[in-house]
Amino acid sequence: MNCCCVCGRNITGTSWLCHKCAKDNGVEDVAYADWPDWLKMFANQEHAERRREAGPLEIPFSMCPEAEMLAYGEWD
Repeated sequence: MNCCCVCGRNITGTSWLCHKCAKDNGVEDVAYADWPDWLKMFANQEHAERRREAGPLEIPFSMCPEAEMLAYGEWD
């Protein structure tokens, strides 16, 4: 489950902040680009944690014929 990058509360969706923290920090309805640097740093740390938890993305060769050909060579 995703967590608020400020208070650690469980949140749903892909947000970085719970509603309370967004409101308390003045970034409710504010674009990420306009967030304060310290808050962007917290969000980036949470993003890295979510990626670690998700693990590597595995895509089967059958979804990319070019990669399958590179891995196994041509066959008829």
